[in-house]
Amino acid sequence: MKILKVLLGLIIVFILCATAFAWYQSSIAEKERQAELALENKILNREFRPIIENYIGAYNRCDIDEASTYISQEQLSFDADVTRLFEMRLGALERFCKKLSVTIKTIRTLRMHNDDAASIRIALNLTVNESGETVDPGTDYNKWSFKKEEGTWKIRSDSFEKLLTKYHSVLEQPSHNN
Repeated sequence: MKILKVLLGLIIVFILCATAFAWYQSSIAEKERQAELALENKILNREFRPIIENYIGAYNRCDIDEASTYISQEQLSFDADVTRLFEMRLGALERFCKKLSVTIKTIRTLRMHNDDAASIRIALNLTVNESGETVDPGTDYNKWSFKKEEGTWKIRSDSFEKLLTKYHSVLEQPSHNN
């Protein structure tokens, strides 16, 4: 009976030690995750937030020339067809900006692919200018890719235009401003 009590005591001590060790490991992993998240947020806020806010701000002001300065020159340099496509894209943005305003909900989830490529998840709200109705597009079109060109981050591809075209029915409504 004494041996059974000793074994039971050892098992209880082992369980308590294993639980304490698991809790300790979990807290260390959580601290590491929090440190990584803090570093990610620091990079997001320093490197990418100003670009995204300026791009969206230029779009909302219908300043398409300014908005185009945040887009990667790589988009323009392939050939004439790509340049024409880019000009069509800017024209579409100009049409959309008269109908839809955009606000940033969150900028999160930075993924650095290497020193000169990154992707970010950006949650946006759309507001129909005429009615003031706000639309939450969800997460279907929230991944933006960035490329570093000559030391400056530029938007390489985004799902912003695709998101706007999803709400193209707004463009079909007659505008009282034109």
